Amino acid sequence: MSLISKGRLLFHTVKYLRLQQLVYQIMIRIKPKESFLRYETGDVKYTEYDLWIDHLDSTQEYIDRFKPEGLIHNELTLLNETRVFDRWHYDDALHLWNFNVHYLEYLIALKAKYKATGVEDYKRKLDEILEKWYENGTSDVDSNQAYTISLRIVNMLLVADIVTDRQRLYNSMYAQYKYLLKHQEKHLLGNHYLENLKAIVICSIVYNDDITYGKYIERFFRELDEEITPDGLHFESSLMYHKIVLEDLIRVALILKQSYKKEFDTILKYIGKMNDALYSLENGIGRTLLFNDAGEGVSKSTTSLLHTSRSLFGIEPASKNPVSGYYRIDDGDISVLVDCGELSPRYMPGHAHCDCLSFELFIKGDPVLVNSGTYQYQGKFRRYFRNTSAHNTVMINDHEQSELWGEHRAAGRISAVKASMSKDGKAISGSYRNFHGESHHRKITYSNGVLEVQDMTDGRGKSYLHLDPGIKYNNMIISGRGIEARIVPINARISVEESICAPYFGVMENNSTIVFEWENDMKEHGYRIEIQNEV
Repeated sequence: MSLISKGRLLFHTVKYLRLQQLVYQIMIRIKPKESFLRYETGDVKYTEYDLWIDHLDSTQEYIDRFKPEGLIHNELTLLNETRVFDRWHYDDALHLWNFNVHYLEYLIALKAKYKATGVEDYKRKLDEILEKWYENGTSDVDSNQAYTISLRIVNMLLVADIVTDRQRLYNSMYAQYKYLLKHQEKHLLGNHYLENLKAIVICSIVYNDDITYGKYIERFFRELDEEITPDGLHFESSLMYHKIVLEDLIRVALILKQSYKKEFDTILKYIGKMNDALYSLENGIGRTLLFNDAGEGVSKSTTSLLHTSRSLFGIEPASKNPVSGYYRIDDGDISVLVDCGELSPRYMPGHAHCDCLSFELFIKGDPVLVNSGTYQYQGKFRRYFRNTSAHNTVMINDHEQSELWGEHRAAGRISAVKASMSKDGKAISGSYRNFHGESHHRKITYSNGVLEVQDMTDGRGKSYLHLDPGIKYNNMIISGRGIEARIVPINARISVEESICAPYFGVMENNSTIVFEWENDMKEHGYRIEIQNEV
């Protein structure tokens, strides 16, 4: 990339940032790096709180992510990748994997197994890992990142009641808390900054720091007003991050309740709104929707979060349609979810994909037509999974919808985004202009077993239709997961390509992509999916 091209990308990226972000971006580049270890003190006073929630922390689905039986024998499994656990940084691992090493989330799985079985090996391994981390892991650069610390503090708190040297644990948490007070991620904002505030609020209660609590509970709620849309969706429009933030709010609500804080009733209102959005979009769906950066095996499940909100706080979710640019068509066993929203918050495009007017189709909660997911945050596949062609939408004149670059950046963006739903809830219409100014109009209709997608574009069009790995294509028929359907092109040439998808972070699977192409004739193009057999 030429210096001029790079300069243009930077200009069109930076112009969307807030002044606060720009100031702090400069500050973190000139400020000397430091470790949270400099904030260590003598033994600190603390109050114990129980933030453990069985239906979130002890489910078999969650425990299995970390394979605690293997961890006993020094095999660490994170993001579906297993390595020998003999260091705190792996030069050949993805950056996200190394971050996860320092989250210490796998300690929760060890505690869950110890609680369930009473086998001392799990408790001993938990103590051993913490001791090794105190001695060798705390100075690693990934260990000292504010986001890493924000997650780790809560994970440490969740296992504190079975740790042998509890005072040392709370001393370490206190040093990290003091570091966070000086190193919040105001250069990024969004979910990173919210994680910082969450950890600070929780620690201020644990360490009886009333002055800090008074300041930061107000900042926490101000940030929630910024990040939680009026209808309850997290503003980065990723259902995975929505669920991560919802869990954060549940933990904060629990400690507010146990410490008798007056703000407890206020946080329940946010949890209620977020439950409504989650229920509206993923109720009855078998996995996380793969719009924007999202994948399975990172956040807690929709079922467990809704159950926890109900059992702890008596919150019952209500259905809405649409939710912050997402529309849903339901008809019997059929569910169609469509993204008709903006790219992202203007100053927070890091988790955005080129997926405007893309959709996913589920039958009886099982995925049939899918977006390609998110394989990694760093590496050669990052761009592929963010591109237009990785989603069930249209590319005009071989142009991307938005100009996504780097790992988490965006320059030119889609504009003029509009959408509506028919009164009977069976048709969704939407339109936008890509960053070249070319327009795409789409109508998605489901009726009597037929899903019809009609597109009109300013230029030559190429529409992608990605099949879930469990669905196969053969001679205009897709089949699998108990269904069979005929594909009928509308004024379009049809072909099929072998492709890749990543419904789980770090796991790449082979699938098929049907491609529909047409010339610039200002006619309607697209396809029908005639569901012939549904078992």
